[in-house]
Amino acid sequence: TRVKSKEFLEAIDKDLAEDNIDFFYIYNAFEAIEEWFKEDKNGDDLLKTINLYKFFSENVKVIWYEVNIKALFLSKDDACINLEKQLEIATSWDNIENELRDKDFWAFLTNEPAKNYPTRIELLFDLMSEKQEDEKEQFFTFYHFSKKLQTTSGLEIWKSIQEYYLVLKEWYQKRELYHKVGYLVAVGKSLQTIIKDSKELTKTQFKESLNAQIEQELNLSVDQVFELSYDNKNDYSKIDKILLLFNVETVRLLQNSTEMYSFENYKSNHWSLEHIHAQQSEGLNKKEDQQEWLTLHKKSLNSIRFSEEKQQKVNDLVLKIDENYNFLTKEIFDVLFAEVFELLSENTDRSYVDSMANMALLSIANNAALNNATFDVKRNRILEMDKNGEYIPICTRRVFLKYYTNSLDHQLHFWGEEDRKAYINEMIGLDGVITKYLKPNAIIE
Repeated sequence: TRVKSKEFLEAIDKDLAEDNIDFFYIYNAFEAIEEWFKEDKNGDDLLKTINLYKFFSENVKVIWYEVNIKALFLSKDDACINLEKQLEIATSWDNIENELRDKDFWAFLTNEPAKNYPTRIELLFDLMSEKQEDEKEQFFTFYHFSKKLQTTSGLEIWKSIQEYYLVLKEWYQKRELYHKVGYLVAVGKSLQTIIKDSKELTKTQFKESLNAQIEQELNLSVDQVFELSYDNKNDYSKIDKILLLFNVETVRLLQNSTEMYSFENYKSNHWSLEHIHAQQSEGLNKKEDQQEWLTLHKKSLNSIRFSEEKQQKVNDLVLKIDENYNFLTKEIFDVLFAEVFELLSENTDRSYVDSMANMALLSIANNAALNNATFDVKRNRILEMDKNGEYIPICTRRVFLKYYTNSLDHQLHFWGEEDRKAYINEMIGLDGVITKYLKPNAIIE
């Protein structure tokens, strides 16, 4: 029988493991050992325990103060840090660690998955030490602070850490700074650089500098945005940056709202660039994908009220879909695909398909049938997601709810020319949401 002391039982409490980093590691080690005992059902428990103890005592070494940054600030060798200060630092350390475990705060600060930082406060130390992404030295950050302690007291360094952290926390809590800094971090701007530059600026200058940095990240004029095309793979990252900024700024500019753009959802849901109204059958090579596509679009065809002339074509097409559903070949599907698109599109013009006016952020990238769907099918999917409480970027939701289009121009089931004009105008028009972040158009003489 394994006997557990009161202290050990407290240490392996799951709730405590969520609140204290030391208990977190103890709890995970305990779970692993427990699992090992459960899996290995052969042999005597007492003998296995003795063998485990023997293995630990002979083969396991515990690294303690040598590579632990926390120990640097709690060292008794520092004359400025008495027992009271040690407790104060330890408490403050745990508070910062717990706050950094907030998913939204974490996603605001970094693009790194949380799993890469079991101890979240390490991110703060990496930022302060200006550790680079390609740094090969495993203990770079530890050596940085260890060297600083040779000339500066641990108490002074800890105060600077707290001040550094409080700046980040203030940015997270201020609506304008949260959205602009969060956007820059999301598109790959170094948070270290943003912090470093901010130290030399007034608050007003800092806000202006964020606008300039966003403009620099985009590095596009209005005319150049119109020239972007999904057909050009080199434009993907630019389109993605524009759509992300469009969503972030739309949320930031909401009047009398406490809603904040969710960088956590953006980074964890793998949003992709999608056509609002597709036109190609790319990726629809499997029979089951083709059948799903036809099922989705048959539903749309049956739900839309067409003109009398078109309705007969719809009836004939639905009948043709039913007759060929179980006997699809690539040739048959391509014919049905083209006929469906003709009926579910405003007109035969396809020149807009790969332009910014037909692009949005969606999270249905793994479904070939939905990727290549018409506006109405995607709209039904968005409505379903919305009813289920799933996160949808604000501009994507507005597109499929026809938010941007004047009610007089509404064609609920189609993504028409007036819809595209209204959408792009809201984005980069004269008073567009992101227009101020774009460079002036070149003057042609």
